[in-house]
Amino acid sequence: MLGIVMAGGKSSRFGKEKMLVKFRGERLIDIACRSVMESRNKCLVAVSNNAPETQKYVKEHYDYIETPGEGYCFDVSFIMKNFEKSFLTVSSDLPFLKPSHIEEFLSSYHGGSMSGMVKRKNYFLYTGINVVSDRNIHSIYIFNDYLLGININTVEDLRYAESLENLSSF
Repeated sequence: MLGIVMAGGKSSRFGKEKMLVKFRGERLIDIACRSVMESRNKCLVAVSNNAPETQKYVKEHYDYIETPGEGYCFDVSFIMKNFEKSFLTVSSDLPFLKPSHIEEFLSSYHGGSMSGMVKRKNYFLYTGINVVSDRNIHSIYIFNDYLLGININTVEDLRYAESLENLSSF
């Protein structure tokens, strides 16, 4: 399946282009792309003019598509007009993403759209891992790995993620 790493956001809450920030020695964008590619999926990175340094880096290292950068939904709609009828989207700000997460997620995929979530206490968190489809069927996959509920939106989020040594911290 085509895996699209969404990396065209403004990073306004982070204060600079977060996709290039390193988490435990690896750029966030590289974590997402490596996870898609090592899960035996084709990887394409969605970039926009919102993040010019990320766009430059991606163009030097990955296959990419330029999107309008008007937000996740608009960019996904743009991608749907140009590519396959079903594709995987992965947020570029998931520090704990692993190829096994994507493999697990896709192994339960049976058509239509699907969103990945984790349960934390009494509520659910979106993971930023989805299959987008033009079919009118939607399902939810619940991951057991609570760390997938952590994404990097602020510098404080990055510090928190870096401080985690195991699941008991979460």
